[in-house]
Amino acid sequence: MDKKSALRAELERENGKPSVVCTVHSHAWSASRRYHVILKISGTDEGGAECDTVATEVPGGSEPAAHEDTSVHAPLLPSQEVAFGQLMAAHAVDGDSCLLGAQAGGKTFLVRHFADALGYKTHTFFCHKEVPATDLLQRRTTDSTGATVWRDSPIVTAACLGELAVLDGIDRLPPGTLAAALGPLLTSRSVCLPDGTRLVTEAHWKALSNDKECDLSGIRRVHRSFRVFACAEPPTMRHRWLSDEMLTLFGTFVQVPQLTLGEYQSILPNPNHSGIVTLLKFEAAVRAVATEDPVLKVAQPSIRQLLRAARQLAAKPADTVSVLQRTTNVAMLAMPAAAREITKQLLRNAASDAGISLPAVSVIGSTSNNVSTPGNRGEVARDVRILQEQAISLRTAEMWGQYDKGLELTIERGSERLAANRRS
Repeated sequence: MDKKSALRAELERENGKPSVVCTVHSHAWSASRRYHVILKISGTDEGGAECDTVATEVPGGSEPAAHEDTSVHAPLLPSQEVAFGQLMAAHAVDGDSCLLGAQAGGKTFLVRHFADALGYKTHTFFCHKEVPATDLLQRRTTDSTGATVWRDSPIVTAACLGELAVLDGIDRLPPGTLAAALGPLLTSRSVCLPDGTRLVTEAHWKALSNDKECDLSGIRRVHRSFRVFACAEPPTMRHRWLSDEMLTLFGTFVQVPQLTLGEYQSILPNPNHSGIVTLLKFEAAVRAVATEDPVLKVAQPSIRQLLRAARQLAAKPADTVSVLQRTTNVAMLAMPAAAREITKQLLRNAASDAGISLPAVSVIGSTSNNVSTPGNRGEVARDVRILQEQAISLRTAEMWGQYDKGLELTIERGSERLAANRRS
């Protein structure tokens, strides 16, 4: 039995369900055009007994890969090491993975850690409920001369280059869209593209290239290093997106654990500051309430927002109230009035527990002594929605390789005007 078969046998016991908790022990990089990585994976079985370490060679990306101590900006937390090991194990047996975790749970961090460790360049496709199925493969656009052409999606680009495709938010796609567009590519590494060309496996490509009568002009091969990671929130009773059809598309579903209070504190530079204590209490309260009312989920501070708030408080420790308002009030503008009042009360309760007295806030930048009129509130909310739509358009353009400098300048000017209106 070769090394890969031994690894597969260890990882796919009990009807294909992994019974081994995997951790990555060492890497060895080869000096070649692409990185080939030696993974040594070990762990314990369900009875707690040590399993034999299995070493196998896996494909990597074409980016300069770094060692574990310098490959990412922060180390893996203890609860994330198991999930990272499962991603490595799925990669070792040539499988794609789907990461399931709550909002701000560290899914993107795990993907970046994987990509940095194996030298992969990531190509991200941001999913939304109105995305057409064809856009997952190709999109109709215009070139520099104004002629209409088909442009490859980030997923197809990653497939041809042998890089890592990231599907961000597949739970937001309409039912059946992912399977209809990417089912063949995920399961058999072959698919017909809207422009009439075909993607085939390397083995199929070699067989066709040996046939002198075969025309290869409309055929492209999928690189063996190509992998797909999907990120999504776990299914709920209200949104049962994880159907039997979806379960067949990915080899491994990795549950990303929700960070505990201690883990949040370990990544923040000043966890004992009253403002940080307030935000952590507020995050836990919103997460608990959002299980019953998903509308409130938008108010849950992300890890990025917490880190930004921690840096601001480290620079100006006395600016606690202002930092709390900047961190939480933007999300409130997009919420219905009833949900906004619930969120404000949760923030006041968290601040009170931390010994902070917050002023009565109606909208961003206003207090009980300086209340904005309904007209001003409507203008601010409208400006925020316009900026959100423009930011989505800019991110979509960048995703398709069409950077729009003019739109970026428009967003910057709009942000400056909005900030000026809040100050006034």
